[in-house]
Amino acid sequence: MKKLGNDRQGIEGFEFRVGGLYILLGIFRFSMPERYAQEAEHKFVVEAKNTLLSIYVAPGGHSYVAGRFELDRDRLVGGGSCYLDKEDNLILNDYSNNFGAIPKVVAQRFAELLIPEVNKLGLEVKAISVNQNEGKLNYYWKERGFN
Repeated sequence: MKKLGNDRQGIEGFEFRVGGLYILLGIFRFSMPERYAQEAEHKFVVEAKNTLLSIYVAPGGHSYVAGRFELDRDRLVGGGSCYLDKEDNLILNDYSNNFGAIPKVVAQRFAELLIPEVNKLGLEVKAISVNQNEGKLNYYWKERGFN
């Protein structure tokens, strides 16, 4: 598990925020091995408006998450799975078939922002792990030097 860190290479100049959360506690915990992350109930998408990046999390597919929060699909720059594993680690991983992946350093920052929100729901996050499929990066990130 990756602990909270200070590796911010490449994300200076971006502003990060939690745009919307709809977490169902009964299915937010996912006990399958990480290789089955695509089966996790909760997905996330990331929206970019200039340098403001917002994460949205909800159960269902990536397109459902986008629709639930009435997001402009043209501004979506990646997605993946979001869940709490059986060791109480907050996991952001995988990618979206519709919107691609986000860089690991971006996922790390979003995971750090999600911890207090998840804790408010009565869940205690012990650590975070990010494992985005960077081979599937959204073009938005490639244009900005991520690879």
